[in-house]
Amino acid sequence: MSQLDLSRRRGCGCLGCLPQLLGLAVILALLYFGVTAIVAPWIYNVGGRWRLLPTWEGVGTIHAPSRGGDYPIYVSFSPDSGGTRSTLQVTSADGWGAICTPAGKVFRLHVKAYAQGIVRDMNGHAFQLILENRPLTWSVTSPNYGDWKPRLELNGRWVGDTLVMSDGGTLTGAFLPDGGLNPHAPDVDQSGATALPITIVESTRSAFDAACKAHGGR
Repeated sequence: MSQLDLSRRRGCGCLGCLPQLLGLAVILALLYFGVTAIVAPWIYNVGGRWRLLPTWEGVGTIHAPSRGGDYPIYVSFSPDSGGTRSTLQVTSADGWGAICTPAGKVFRLHVKAYAQGIVRDMNGHAFQLILENRPLTWSVTSPNYGDWKPRLELNGRWVGDTLVMSDGGTLTGAFLPDGGLNPHAPDVDQSGATALPITIVESTRSAFDAACKAHGGR
């Protein structure tokens, strides 16, 4: 029996199983969007405007003269696969980002976001971002988050589609006065370190790349 006959007998047709696979992909995508709309509706209307995809991205800059200058930061996140943890009354999100040093060096960051309560409207709601240089192979090579440097913790709240936050002194601990990475950075906020403000506005990665390029980055 020919391969074509076998394919037809299995119901795949001349194009193989591509139509069925595409149909399954569409169903899974609709299921994902539907579940996200139920457990984390806030992601679709942050800032009071509707967005098609359940993802938010923004760019901000921490001005740190004591650490060599400006640090542009990019974040992008979506509600995590666990959705809203109703038993803990915590809304969480997961994603990726980057930070650019005054010398133009870029560190890729894993982004974790948290908000207390099951939230439908984020405007005015407290929000936390944990940004850490977690390796892709972290579970094997670097299971200790203390090795993920730089590591920043940003706390603040949503104001429309903008995050108004403070670093709690974590950038001062993460970098040296010349802007280089601090290999002995503490795992938590430095006691007495000056908290630096950052306003993260909704924007794209290209805006971050432009800000970093101005520092001599790539």
